[in-house]
Amino acid sequence: MEAIKILLFILLIDSSQSKSIAIEDYVKKLNKDYAYFRSTIAEMSWNSTVNSSLAIDNNMMLADLGKLEKIACNYLTMLFGENCFEDLMRQTYLFCRGPKYDIKELRTASRLFREIETEFTSSEMCIPTEQHTPKDNLTQVVSDIYYFLSKLRHATDKAIVKDNYYVYSARFAIYKTAEFKASENYICLKGYEDFQKIMKFTKDRVVLKWVWIAWREIMGSLKSSVVMLNNVLNLAAKQSGYKDHGSVWREELEMPDIRIKVKELLAKIKPLYSLIHGVLRYHLREVYGGFVPEKGPIPAHLLGSLWGNDWSVWLKRFAPHIAKKIKKKNWTTQHKLILAQDMYYSMGLHGMSEKFWKNSIFERGNNTNMDCFGSAVDMYKNNNDFRILYCTGGEDDFHVLHHEMGHIEYFMYYADQPTIYRSGNSAFHESIGEAVYLGVQTPQHLNRIGLIDDRSLFATDGKPMTDTELYKHAWDDFSTGTEENTKATTDISHTTDDVDTDNVTTTNNDNNEETDDEFDETVKSTMFKDESLSIDMIILLQRAFKRLPAMTLALVLDEFRWRYFEDGYKFTNFEFWKLVKDLQGIEPPMTRDEEGFDPLAYYYVAHNIPTIRYFLSEFIQHQLFEKMCIASIHGSPLVSEKVLNKIKMTRCDVYGSKTAGNVLIQFMTPGNSKHWRQLLKASTGLEEVTADSFLRYYDPLIKFLWEYVEKHKIPIGW
Repeated sequence: MEAIKILLFILLIDSSQSKSIAIEDYVKKLNKDYAYFRSTIAEMSWNSTVNSSLAIDNNMMLADLGKLEKIACNYLTMLFGENCFEDLMRQTYLFCRGPKYDIKELRTASRLFREIETEFTSSEMCIPTEQHTPKDNLTQVVSDIYYFLSKLRHATDKAIVKDNYYVYSARFAIYKTAEFKASENYICLKGYEDFQKIMKFTKDRVVLKWVWIAWREIMGSLKSSVVMLNNVLNLAAKQSGYKDHGSVWREELEMPDIRIKVKELLAKIKPLYSLIHGVLRYHLREVYGGFVPEKGPIPAHLLGSLWGNDWSVWLKRFAPHIAKKIKKKNWTTQHKLILAQDMYYSMGLHGMSEKFWKNSIFERGNNTNMDCFGSAVDMYKNNNDFRILYCTGGEDDFHVLHHEMGHIEYFMYYADQPTIYRSGNSAFHESIGEAVYLGVQTPQHLNRIGLIDDRSLFATDGKPMTDTELYKHAWDDFSTGTEENTKATTDISHTTDDVDTDNVTTTNNDNNEETDDEFDETVKSTMFKDESLSIDMIILLQRAFKRLPAMTLALVLDEFRWRYFEDGYKFTNFEFWKLVKDLQGIEPPMTRDEEGFDPLAYYYVAHNIPTIRYFLSEFIQHQLFEKMCIASIHGSPLVSEKVLNKIKMTRCDVYGSKTAGNVLIQFMTPGNSKHWRQLLKASTGLEEVTADSFLRYYDPLIKFLWEYVEKHKIPIGW
């Protein structure tokens, strides 16, 4: 800490002797000192993430960093008034932007952050069971939950009916958790990961509804904490000259008209979103009957995930899926990493550094206190120390590793910039890895890495395969041959919202091993069964069912928080679900009261992370990929509009194309030294974020879904 005080003292002296120090020398020294703070804070943050039980207090360091930024802001502002240099203007802007917190505000915010994040990752809820159940035996866990609900139902007041019983039983389990853990047989769900596994695994609507509600009851208990935290953030923002904290978040993106822009972009994609929403709702009615409306919003707990942000779980139950084929390959984490690195390296981008392989973490091991949500970290050192923290073992590993490696590439390319420029517009930072992954998801590359064989791509015996042959082979190529029976899976046709039966109907398998630990397959739907789908269409469907819901959720979460920062008294469950219904066509499985706070159930809200960057990234990544595609074909990303309409992006193989890689290199290398519009124009010829490339990519799917909807007379909209 003494070293930090000395640095600040020197800066103060330097600022009073500005006339004797050259501007360039001062700015270099300022960035060198800034690097010390950033590196120290990065190290402390890494250690606390790896082990959340460590009580690492970095508040004083953050407060001193704020002081440095304020000194730099004041001094550079003075210099800029006398010397109108573009670079000086940019550095002045970056040092000045954002609120500067005092130590009291930081300590209060840090305490509240830690309280919320700890609950999100480590909260535990236990229930009694008839026998010992391994937590990885998800079919038995589902049966145990239903058994608990059935038994408790007979022991409670019958006046507690239907929806109220779900809330009552969840609160009962939370309250009795310590007591249940002292019993001989019990099962516990810990943190969001365990709840998410159940939501993705089962189709039992009773269990889904209870798990969905229980998680929100757990996180809703921290409503007062999040209100206090947002008040602290809002006050600090106003003291720094901002209207509210939402203005701070939006400023980082450097889009003054961002609220207008996102509404325009949403309007462009709403027709496609409405199509997949209507198709899923139609087929959910095949599974759940009248519990899903023919028209109107879809119940949130039936969407296949804890947050309703990924509907591809249902598609996987009805159609072939890349994740199944990857799982069958039994690739190790190292294998997946090498394949990801190879994709980047083939385009002329950097390979991962020695420090990356040494310091990154890809397994939880016995560390139950580690937040395994994927993240990439720049340690702000001059030794290529860039890291990923992500616990592999899930179905999304291949995608996540490519995504996070995109951040690492960005870190490496702007590493030689002054420290203040070693960052990037967050929406573009999220787009690099995703643009590359669009190239990974082409049939050609999937064939190259062994996930699709030649018959699915090319002619057979000199003749093209018929649509039916192609679809059948594509299905076989993706399928892992998962058995349809699973051990102790509840029969959803015999469950009721009243949960008033002791008789839990199950299908038993003599084999004690799980046949599939991702989801059970006891109920089938006719989704796309009668369609002749090409590999290209299967990939588009998988991507749309995964990405479109996540996009709209990202917009909902930030729009809701922006409104709260502006007018806090509307920070209610009612307002949240009204926004979800309006923008996403989703509703809660029961009316939510105001005792809790459902937005806290979402990772990005609990961790206070802005999400509009992810919404914007979906458009940017398609813009970048389209230009990479054009560059790989024509040698330059600059072509006429006629050429754009002739390119089939889903078949654009950028592997091995140095010209495609150069599009990204040109964009990444300057870091934050220039406005994103300048960088985008220099590397791609574009100046705005638009939906044009996005819609061109999905155009074949849009046409297919409209035909499918008309064929089956599927209602659209809510």
